[in-house]
Amino acid sequence: MKPIPALLPLSWIYGSVMQLRNLFFDMKFIKTERVNIPVISIGNITAGGTGKTPFVEMTARLLQENGKKVAVISRGYGRTSKGLQIVSDGEKILCDAAAGGDEAVLLAEKLPQAVVIVDEIRFRGATTAAEKFHADVILLDDGFQHRKLYRNLDIVLNDSQHSAFATPMLPAGFRREPIRGLKRADAVVWTKLNEKDISQDELQKVSGKKIFSSSFEPVALEGVFIEKIIPLEQLKRKPVFGFCGTAQPENFKKTLQDLEMLVMKFRSFPDHHLYTKEDALSLFDDWKSMSSGIVLTTEKDAVKFRKFETEFYRVPLFTVKMNVRIHQPEEWKKMILEAVKQ
Repeated sequence: MKPIPALLPLSWIYGSVMQLRNLFFDMKFIKTERVNIPVISIGNITAGGTGKTPFVEMTARLLQENGKKVAVISRGYGRTSKGLQIVSDGEKILCDAAAGGDEAVLLAEKLPQAVVIVDEIRFRGATTAAEKFHADVILLDDGFQHRKLYRNLDIVLNDSQHSAFATPMLPAGFRREPIRGLKRADAVVWTKLNEKDISQDELQKVSGKKIFSSSFEPVALEGVFIEKIIPLEQLKRKPVFGFCGTAQPENFKKTLQDLEMLVMKFRSFPDHHLYTKEDALSLFDDWKSMSSGIVLTTEKDAVKFRKFETEFYRVPLFTVKMNVRIHQPEEWKKMILEAVKQ
């Protein structure tokens, strides 16, 4: 997202409001609320695109491997429902992406033993997870600005390719609050950063914090309507058609190009787009016009697209499975596990 200079006056107003809000929290004029189990927040100070969902998944798996019952709490951005919604009770998924939000349903699919709840009032969702589902730890998805709920560990992600340091506040840019808000963070993670390209000057822009770097690595292609895995190397120099509805669609297109696929067509939709039948038919026509090749989308988009299996009959639709890799794995593990000690 490029800055829009004409909107800078609105950004100054927005930034002042956010500063005042943070001051009220800092001075205890607005109270935080606690639940009786540890809370880890994974958020950012920019609007979308830093990769929070795979980080939540990775952190949840680490906690589960160490015997913790995990509950993920989020607002459920882009959903059509309101209030508290149980997406997964830790045994089965109870709603679709329209009602629960694409990211929450994706996490429920990837973490079948985790409780997943969406609620605008995060304290209510966290209390439900602790008291009704007996969770051991809460993972607060996109929670950095939601200061009403106390957290034991505050992690902030910063996209190295679209850094919060290089953009104005909303709406002229995509930063949610002033940079000084990073003082609240316990740890800052630079994402989408190749280990060999790490700049220590960049990493140390936030002094006095635990600093991590990470990268997202595509591992395979997975069928959306069929159970099939395709190794990435099989699509080198092969024609593909990509589409997505994410905050930064150019990142997904670049991923396909970096894998040496021939991106013959590419379509982008708004972030958290709820696909319609008309969208599915239009994408089907695009694929037909190619005469060959497979269709690729993100895992987040796939959870909203499965209902169109009839419209996409015989279309080879696949997702690109991505793993997140922390470049300081032992330090990360130690930080997470220390945060949930009781």
